[in-house]
Parts: sequence; C-alpha cells; structure tokens
Amino acid sequence: VELERSRGFFRCTVRDDSPAAPRRRRYSTDAVTGRGIALVETLAARWGSERDGTGKFVWFEMDVSDARDERGVIA
Repeated sequence: VELERSRGFFRCTVRDDSPAAPRRRRYSTDAVTGRGIALVETLAARWGSERDGTGKFVWFEMDVSDARDERGVIA
C-alpha cells in the first residue's frame, strides 16, 4: 500500500499478485466480500489499474482541499 497526498488530491495505490483486472461483482446483501470496487467507484474522483509483471497496481484518487485553518493545519 502506498499513500500520497499532493496538492489537490489524495492517492492510494495497492499492489497484489493477481493479474486479473478489478471488476465490480454482484453478491447478496449479506455477503462479507465483493464491495471493494463499488466503494471505490462511489468515493473516488478517479481510479484505475495497471499491470505489473505477474500482478497489478490498483489506485484511486480523492480530491481534497488545501485550505488551512487558523493554526495552519490542512483541513
């Protein structure tokens, strides 16, 4: 897992050893798996995946404000 905060966005990148492309899956409402891509699609501004040898990187970005409060802390 790699986390990056840059001006205007937050990026999370995860690597795994599966070459299979991520895809939304349909599970029953009481299933304990299968919601990852649906959550990413709902929360992220952008997301994608890139193959890497035998595995892949999956990443998502969330837009953030660089506004600071009166103490100079990024909100």
